[in-house]
Amino acid sequence: MTKENFVQILSQLWQEHQEDLYLLLHEAEQKRLSPSWFWDVYLMSMCTMGGSANYLRKREHYGNSLNWENVVNLVQQDRLILFNALPNPRWRIKVQQALENTFQRIKAAGGPINIQLQYGAYQTDKEIIKFLCTFEQIGNKYARNIPMDIGDQRITNFIALDDRINRVIDDVDGAPPKVKYKQRETFVVALGADAGIPNAWFTDRLIYNYYLRLLNV
Repeated sequence: MTKENFVQILSQLWQEHQEDLYLLLHEAEQKRLSPSWFWDVYLMSMCTMGGSANYLRKREHYGNSLNWENVVNLVQQDRLILFNALPNPRWRIKVQQALENTFQRIKAAGGPINIQLQYGAYQTDKEIIKFLCTFEQIGNKYARNIPMDIGDQRITNFIALDDRINRVIDDVDGAPPKVKYKQRETFVVALGADAGIPNAWFTDRLIYNYYLRLLNV
């Protein structure tokens, strides 16, 4: 598909769903009201590694037992059993280790609220992304997706390139290869700007949530 055609389709999709996207932004911003939002979003990130449907299944099954105040009260054996059960099977070993190591880091810091204070102290988007990348299994995608999941408006010029978005962008002429993350990200940000979308947060969420529409045009 040519860039021009894709931009036209993206612009039309934005016009159709912008109210839904603004509602989605409000819901994301509400997550920050939780005193343990960092743990919640980190846990969700690890459970979506290898496929986002996994998190919905695990959250439905385990419910509030995944909340920080409950996890922190588990004995080590029960906590490790839980962390082993949460990931997608392909990523189980890495994610279980990441969950445990990050749990210990957050606990040593005095709980999620103190990690959130550290996060909030950074002034620039690059500082925020660099900080998030210090957590295990957080790379380019999740360092962007975590602040986007809480509607942090300091992160509005980035794209959390995942399988859905990459599948869509693969069909656009001139798209940089997936292995060149920042080049492809810049390419997608520009597509959204050309389509008249306010910022890359909306571009990311629009492509992610309506990727089937974009794949089937």
